[in-house]
Amino acid sequence: MIETQILFRPSEVSGLMTNAKGKSNLEKYEELETKIDIVLNEHTELQNKETKKAQGLLDRVIKYRNELKKLEPVKHLPNLSEGVKTQLRAKMIEIKYKRFKAFLDNKYTTKGKDCEERAITLYSVLKNKVFENNKTRVRNDYFSGEIDLPWYNENKVMWKITDIKNSYNIHTFYDNLDEVKKGNYWQGVAYMHLHPTVTEYSIANVLVDNTVDAILLDMHRESYRWENGDTPNWREIQILKDHVYTQKSFDEFIEMRGCQPIDEKAVEVYNSFVELPIEDRLIEHTYQRDQSEIERLTSRLNECRLYLELTYNLKHVA
Repeated sequence: MIETQILFRPSEVSGLMTNAKGKSNLEKYEELETKIDIVLNEHTELQNKETKKAQGLLDRVIKYRNELKKLEPVKHLPNLSEGVKTQLRAKMIEIKYKRFKAFLDNKYTTKGKDCEERAITLYSVLKNKVFENNKTRVRNDYFSGEIDLPWYNENKVMWKITDIKNSYNIHTFYDNLDEVKKGNYWQGVAYMHLHPTVTEYSIANVLVDNTVDAILLDMHRESYRWENGDTPNWREIQILKDHVYTQKSFDEFIEMRGCQPIDEKAVEVYNSFVELPIEDRLIEHTYQRDQSEIERLTSRLNECRLYLELTYNLKHVA
């Protein structure tokens, strides 16, 4: 048995909150015990124990007891979904062998990192408050993590956290209009547990211009779709239009790229550009501290720790 401190990152807990389908092993075990009692009572009440019915009842008891033997070693395992078990297997490898599951960057995560400061600046302007990206990692008995933007009251006590989410484009931005994504929600619950004085958590979905490198990469990929890599003028302007949201940035990139509209279709695409006011580039959801949700989360993490102990001999110690 390996004894170690098992902590979770707030960003990973949403995957651990999915519920298993069906009955737990303990429920199945207890049901089998009840079935055995019922069948044995039925056998006891038979006048003639030499009949086929009597033998059939005993055969059922043998079958149920064999099933009990199979469940005995795992009856106390928490009832977790297959997805949670897979995630905990990766956690075991991380703790025991110091091997971390590869995190593959894509265009969405790349924008999130490369445009982080732009997003914070936009949020600061909208809130009329200067924010700086937090770099301090905090840990407690369940979590280890870094928040994005802390809010402090006049006594310098943190009372609110804002988590910045950089949307890749206007379509993914508006996907956040109606509700908080489950992953973001549970991440917030974890952060509020990590910071006991925090009473509010905000998810700030922000839409900012993409980087020049990202736009050029997108245009490079597009060139493979056209003969001799000769992307039409209108198509380059259209790609740019999907990456920037201010007229100034739009015109500056066109000038830099040298892709001024030179034909009717390109002019049409250029003239269709609509600037997004800064106030239209934030979708924010705020929710309050809910102790029952915090307890629900920590209860699941206790189950996860028990699963790691019973399955992989990894025992959590404070």
